[in-house]
Amino acid sequence: MRLNKGDEVIYERVFTEKDLKDYAENANFWGKHHESPNDKGEYLLQGLLTASLTNKIGGDYDILMYRMEFDFLKKAYTNRKLRCINVVENVENKNNKNFIDIKSDVYDENGDHLLHGILKGILLD
Repeated sequence: MRLNKGDEVIYERVFTEKDLKDYAENANFWGKHHESPNDKGEYLLQGLLTASLTNKIGGDYDILMYRMEFDFLKKAYTNRKLRCINVVENVENKNNKNFIDIKSDVYDENGDHLLHGILKGILLD
C-alpha cells in the first residue's frame, strides 16, 4: 500500500514489565527510575521504547528513516494502552526517490499527550 499526503496510520500497544526489562537488557539501558513501580504498580518506560511505537510505520511501509526528532512531553508507563497517530505530512519525489515526512503523536489511555515526533524517511517501494 502506498502512503499519500494526509494519510493516517494508527497503532496501539500496551507495553508490559517484561517489554521494559527486555528493552533494558537488549539496549543495555538500565536506570533506577525504571526499576521500581509507582503506587499503581506501573513502571516508567524508557523514552526510546515509547518512541519505537512511532517507527512501526517504517517497518510496515518499508520506510528508511533518516531523521527522527522527539519531544517527550509526559512520562509513559507499563500496562497503559498507548495510541500512536502518524499523519503523512508530505510525499515528494526527488532524484527518483520518494521522500516522506510524518508527524507522529503518542497518547496514553487517559488522553495525555506523551510524545510528539517528526519522522523523515525514504519510501523503499
